[in-house]
Amino acid sequence: MTVLKLHIDCTNPLAKEVYGNYSNWKLFCILRRYLEPRKRTLSMKEAVTLIYKILMPVVPGKPIEYPVEAFGSVILSAARQVPYFHTSQDRLVRLLEQLHQFIELDLTNKLETETLHLVLESVVRAAREIYNGQSVALQVAPMKV
Repeated sequence: MTVLKLHIDCTNPLAKEVYGNYSNWKLFCILRRYLEPRKRTLSMKEAVTLIYKILMPVVPGKPIEYPVEAFGSVILSAARQVPYFHTSQDRLVRLLEQLHQFIELDLTNKLETETLHLVLESVVRAAREIYNGQSVALQVAPMKV
């Protein structure tokens, strides 16, 4: 199996910017602990729970504090680093499916559902930007941590 080592661009000032519970760095660390075989310390349930916690507003009932497109950018940046044939590709897809299950099974209140819709749609938007060549930030090679 190919060695997998995920990276994030630490020179980007937005990488560690904290908005309420969310930061790109926190999301990246969760993904790395879930996806990298040598760091695989999180189960899917644990990863989904941690991601859910950082996505939701600090104060229940208030809007989210972070730029929603950040979630999609981090997810797609990680996905682009995982070879297509690697087992972590499937793990990432299942993780996103599990987040979507919160909506499908109506396990969230209205605000939580709206938040999850926004962040999951940001993955689609980020993919479109990459496909259309509009996302310069994601095309820069990530820096080693």
